[in-house]
Amino acid sequence: MKRTLAVILAFSLCFFCSCAESSPQQNADDGRTEPQQKEFRGVWFSFYDLDIKEKGEENFRSEICKMFDQVLNLGTNNIFVHVRPFADAFYKSKYFPWSEFLTGTQGKDPGFDPLSVMVTEAHNRKLKLHAWINPFRVSKNDNFEKLSDDNPAKKWKNGSKEDQQKVFLSGGRIYFNPTVSDVHKLIFNGIREIIENYDVDGIHIDDYFYPSTEKEIDDIQYSQYLNSGGALALDDWRRANIDAFVSGMYSTVKACGKNVTVSISPSANINKDYSEMYADVEKWSQTEGYTDIIIPQVYFGFKHEKLPFSAVADQWNDMLKNSGVKLVYGLAFYKTNTVDKYARSGQNEWLESQDIIARQIAEIRQKHNYGGFSLYSYRSLFPEETNGNHNNELKNLISVL
Repeated sequence: MKRTLAVILAFSLCFFCSCAESSPQQNADDGRTEPQQKEFRGVWFSFYDLDIKEKGEENFRSEICKMFDQVLNLGTNNIFVHVRPFADAFYKSKYFPWSEFLTGTQGKDPGFDPLSVMVTEAHNRKLKLHAWINPFRVSKNDNFEKLSDDNPAKKWKNGSKEDQQKVFLSGGRIYFNPTVSDVHKLIFNGIREIIENYDVDGIHIDDYFYPSTEKEIDDIQYSQYLNSGGALALDDWRRANIDAFVSGMYSTVKACGKNVTVSISPSANINKDYSEMYADVEKWSQTEGYTDIIIPQVYFGFKHEKLPFSAVADQWNDMLKNSGVKLVYGLAFYKTNTVDKYARSGQNEWLESQDIIARQIAEIRQKHNYGGFSLYSYRSLFPEETNGNHNNELKNLISVL
């Protein structure tokens, strides 16, 4: 209930103030005490959190200020905001249409620039803002007619046979083909314009690489590769293409000449990354030129049968030994008070325990490669309605911050 939420916010504010008194770090401009910056503390803001249909700049700014204040008062120092959840944009772009989550209609100008507002308000609070994009995901459904006419995926679908190969359908969604150089170029151009036009602190992508192992995704391109003398097996060829994309993205960011970090948030299941998404996260974590920060989505409880939290966290910690890449753990606050059916015998852990996230943070802080944590997501931390389990999980989280 809203009254309960108000109590939680008041509690978190009091906690933040008490922490500040014990270890002050003053803002010279306004005297406001800031959270310590040594530990990376992040929160993801998905497009669901930023769904503002027809609210206008004044209302959007008001809501963003409230949201950013809430996470700041938890001691957060980094935020990931969805600026291109599909082939659309929360900013004025030369390459992608305005997002439907701004007005209800893709391509419709909301009359202001949401990313500009978010950058300003984040930096007013000394929060680092990472622009979060999903590079290959085009749409949450498979209907090209729902895309605006200026959407590059729709243009390609209605173009030549060669252009049509740049997009494909999988699992009821539309994707860009990750093997096509024109697709890479489009995404790099979109990243470049964000960095050139906005004072973002980072570029962030998550785990949308190959949506499946279907042969049809890139059958034409792979056949062309073999016919030209290529010798790699399909799986290795796909990984080479994703490596090239990630490396090219990193180079694009660094070539802009600004102090912008690159971060990637892959699935925490390393085997699945490698064999199903064709993402060689081990290489990216150990080789210069792919990412600055790796944020595995360790979205498991301690009692998960196949992927228990402690074992997975150790696997990532060991993998980044002697690496220059920063390890930040992604944690699943959204599972609070839910049944995790994939955990099998441990499926009720998130219902029965109310301090899982707090215990996870306490554990990973002991690891030698620990760099911080990030919580998914804002709406799970501050839902419109709360219950006893959520309140206690948040209270226990606050106790370790």
